[in-house]
Amino acid sequence: MYCHNCGRDVRGGANFCENCGAPQIAPEETRDENRPLLIIRPFFSPLVTLFKQIPVQILFTLWGGAVFGIAGYFIIKYLELPLSNWFFAILFGCLFFIITPMVYLFSMMNRYAKTEYKFYKNKLDYSEGVFTVGDKSVNFNGIIEVNLVRGVAQRMFGLGTIVLSTAATGDVISHSRREIRIADLEYPEIIYKKIKAIISR
Repeated sequence: MYCHNCGRDVRGGANFCENCGAPQIAPEETRDENRPLLIIRPFFSPLVTLFKQIPVQILFTLWGGAVFGIAGYFIIKYLELPLSNWFFAILFGCLFFIITPMVYLFSMMNRYAKTEYKFYKNKLDYSEGVFTVGDKSVNFNGIIEVNLVRGVAQRMFGLGTIVLSTAATGDVISHSRREIRIADLEYPEIIYKKIKAIISR
């Protein structure tokens, strides 16, 4: 351990530097500035995740069945294979129906494991990402409003999403906004009240 003032060696646990006498414990106010008032992590629910991706699953199933079904139809005709004209359409439709939710589930599980929101006295620091994590920060002065929204799947499992609307840098006339969505939270009403209280200080 080294003194933050003179750089000399300091015994572990010492409150003052023996060389220059500088205190080695930050004042209470400084410690409070660097300590998060609230830390939030989303709750990963496989059932909610699968329920929310059903429209995507249906879309990819139809797309996979159609594209590979058409290609397979011409392959069957050209090679004169003893297969039904619908063979490749059904095969790839089933594959996409099974694989799509598995890929989505894995990616969301990975994303939620790396997602964290830290509310400080004057700002929000958060980390988000699927394979590459991005660290971002927003000052409370830039937050326009705080809303709690709950989708159908979330209501079924007692979850909710906090939406922080911030002023966008784009078109002023259209009053466009960008949002920070803190999704799939347990006890969303309680967290919503805590966030409102912290931001409105």
